[in-house]
Amino acid sequence: MAPFRMDSAITSYNDAIEAAAAGDPERDIWIKDPTFDQARHVMGRSFAGNEKVKGEPMCMWARSHLDDFKWYTAEMHAETMAFGMGFPIFKSFSKQKQTMTIARRDVKSGELVSAAIIEAFDMDQEKANMKNKDSLISKIQGGWLYAKTLTSLLMSGKVPELFEKKEYKPHSEYLVAKLEANTEKCDASHLVWGPKERHWHVRFVGVDPAFNGRGHGRELMEKISALADEQSVACYLEAGLRNRGFYEKMGYVVVSEVTVDDPVDATRESFRGVLMIRPKHGGASN
Repeated sequence: MAPFRMDSAITSYNDAIEAAAAGDPERDIWIKDPTFDQARHVMGRSFAGNEKVKGEPMCMWARSHLDDFKWYTAEMHAETMAFGMGFPIFKSFSKQKQTMTIARRDVKSGELVSAAIIEAFDMDQEKANMKNKDSLISKIQGGWLYAKTLTSLLMSGKVPELFEKKEYKPHSEYLVAKLEANTEKCDASHLVWGPKERHWHVRFVGVDPAFNGRGHGRELMEKISALADEQSVACYLEAGLRNRGFYEKMGYVVVSEVTVDDPVDATRESFRGVLMIRPKHGGASN
């Protein structure tokens, strides 16, 4: 069977952008091929939140051991998340035609205000990958990807204080352990609860908190749904309990809950989230 790719959806998205720009430049709010730095920074700001807007629930849990330290400011957390998000985002970008990135800019400022990264997901292929994850080839590929990601991050800016200063090392290692525990649990849960047919994994969705409350998140999800319906594919995502209602309004239904225990201190609160599916609708079969 041919690899599951997103060529058709990417073409449809790009064509719509060009048509809108040709009719009215002011409508050119969606952008093609946002850069790695653009994507990781808007996701980092979104997941970190700010003084007025709560961050992504899982990331709030991941940083909870730092909440009592005044030196760990909201700005530091945004920098930390932008750096940390670079690793999974670079991995998604490396899949090329198996990944589609949707991004919206603000008409007045031109800034990137929201983005989503969606991956084509073949259940059979991913299960095979999971079985081979400890093979020598997989480890070499993983090491190469890590090195390439780190190089890109170092070339694009400074290392966040949390990772740079030796006195912060226990805190950064704790944060990374939580993020890795969440990734491992969600990846395994996807293989159990995700749609059995080929589908889209809505991997990351983020809106810059500076532009919160303007409907950007809803608009982003509606764009994803419209493209998914054109291709007649189901969508799958993970979400924190606080965001469940938003995704339900977007047509997603809960198929299971997921709990991630603190990997360092078992006495601390676990993260609880939901696994959700939006069934496929209409369109031509992918």
